Amino acid sequence: MHHLPICSYLCPVKKEITFSRVFPEKNSEGGATLFVEKILNGLGVKYQSESYFQQLLTLNEQALSRHALTVSDLERFWTSLQSTADVKLHTIRRLHRFQVGDVLTPSVYLGAPNQSNTIIFWEDVEVMYCPNLQLDEALQWHLHHRRLGEQELLTLAKNDGVSLQELSLWFNAPTQAQLVCWSMVRYER
Repeated sequence: MHHLPICSYLCPVKKEITFSRVFPEKNSEGGATLFVEKILNGLGVKYQSESYFQQLLTLNEQALSRHALTVSDLERFWTSLQSTADVKLHTIRRLHRFQVGDVLTPSVYLGAPNQSNTIIFWEDVEVMYCPNLQLDEALQWHLHHRRLGEQELLTLAKNDGVSLQELSLWFNAPTQAQLVCWSMVRYER
């Protein structure tokens, strides 16, 4: 009898996680998400500094050496980052692909989503908390099968870097998802 090693399904793995720089057109007329800037704020990164640009070059050395990216690509990305005080402390992802301890490489598409190379915009982060999240047919959000109250939902949306309206427009009901947290934020009673 053949047995899989325990690590094949229990050990954390390294995964690239890509963020969108624009909302889908059904949200906010396709406006800027500022997710990259909000994530970097939440991590305490001074992303408008020259040292951040140097970090971008280091993080993307492999893509630069393969000519998948150019220094000009990274410079255009860096100079396009906008100032915001908001944060993004987690992300909501459909299905159940993540677990606590997974290591995520945060990236963003250089151009059109799923049709262009990606830029790694910060160092790897570890998944600290990863509860199930559902949006039911009645458009109610549930965390671990517990309905979220209005204030909790407002906090969840804010910590996800979106408004409550944007959160509602991003997902179609019903949705099975995960709240993937790289910060110490928790939503437990």
